Amino acid sequence: MAGNFPFIKLKDICVKITKGSTPTKKDGGFSEQGINFIKAESATYDGVLDESKFTFVTEEVYEKYKRSQLEENDILFSMAGAFLGKTGLVEKKHLPANTNQALALIRVDSSLANPKFVHYSLQQGRIVHYVNNSISQSAQPNINLQQIGDLDIEFPAREIQDSIVDVLDSIVQRILVNRQTNRTLEQMAQALFKSWFVDFDPVIDNALAAGNNIPEALQHKAKQRKQAQKLPDFKPLPDDIRALFPSEFEQTDEPSIGIAGWIPKGWNFGSMKQHANIVMGQSPKGDTYNNEGLGTPLVNGPVEFGDYFTKKSKWTSAPTKLSLKGDLIVCVRGSTTGRFVKSDGVYCLGRGVCSVRGMRSQIFTDLIFKNSIEHLLGLATGSTFPNWSRQILNEFKVILPCTQIVDAFDKLLSENLKKIELNVVESKALNNLRDTLLPKLISGELSVENNC
Repeated sequence: MAGNFPFIKLKDICVKITKGSTPTKKDGGFSEQGINFIKAESATYDGVLDESKFTFVTEEVYEKYKRSQLEENDILFSMAGAFLGKTGLVEKKHLPANTNQALALIRVDSSLANPKFVHYSLQQGRIVHYVNNSISQSAQPNINLQQIGDLDIEFPAREIQDSIVDVLDSIVQRILVNRQTNRTLEQMAQALFKSWFVDFDPVIDNALAAGNNIPEALQHKAKQRKQAQKLPDFKPLPDDIRALFPSEFEQTDEPSIGIAGWIPKGWNFGSMKQHANIVMGQSPKGDTYNNEGLGTPLVNGPVEFGDYFTKKSKWTSAPTKLSLKGDLIVCVRGSTTGRFVKSDGVYCLGRGVCSVRGMRSQIFTDLIFKNSIEHLLGLATGSTFPNWSRQILNEFKVILPCTQIVDAFDKLLSENLKKIELNVVESKALNNLRDTLLPKLISGELSVENNC
């Protein structure tokens, strides 16, 4: 039965509820490396801090801002900005670290409550809904520390708290394993792409083995390959794949292609349209939109971007331009230009996005596009925010390897892609399970002993 557990004010089980500060330039500001500085962008609705969005401060700045120094098991709670109620639990690996004023720093008295239980409690839908509907009327939505301290949370006996944490942790850990596995697989794909199509390692290896002349512009690469070949863990490509690559280079009249204009002999360069069909979005009429799942799901930007696949939040009964399963969907307007996501089905493309559909290999096309984003941003139009036109995306210069090499690349990575997608699907199911169990366990509606 719901409501088995008593409620308590958050502030009554905490030793501290405060917020940090952003270091001023006078005090040293931010640095390229050093001590972690955690901003609101790192907080998430699933409670796992996004470490890729950490910034850094020096040790001197860290010491100056003592109020914002973090400890293990501190809870960070987003209290300002567009998305209130995102959280993160500080782990030992994150320390030392500071935070800023957009995140509340909640330090639970561990003699009174399990900090992880409190963290899970704050991720409940009712809490997130409450804080997003209790915002102060100002230019930037926000809630204050008093409102956070006055939040009512369920408060079962400590042993029940610990058991609930064990159940939810087991689900979250599986999700984290999947994420790390996918991150590793994606890094492997990026590394292979760079080796074959940016650094031309197999061609240099073949040239060295054949004793062929290596252009001056590539001499430093040749030196690196000689050193790499002497390492005990060096693994040459299988003979059948290595034989696909030439053993010489030729110079093009396009210095932005290859290495200072040098590309493998027999390869070519051309436009992105020779690798992909670019479908620019076109927003349907507003009166065709709905939230009931009628028609075709719509994607117009990061609101519809999940961690890997698109997500359905709005539909249209009159779709215009469509993406297909497997397409790379890319933002083409505004401050989010260049962000991308994979399409897991048919979507209507709004004017804020395009789809990139590979002609021969979607894997190769995805990677050549991702590796060209910085270059493309330099070609963008728009004085304030970058915009990409169909012409820019179709016409930018790319390398055109032999088709047999693209096919071999695709074959090598296709199984990894399947693993990534299976992990994403499993993680989505685990997230749904977690979201279902979380409020039921914490409210007492579901008993750990009897049901988990």
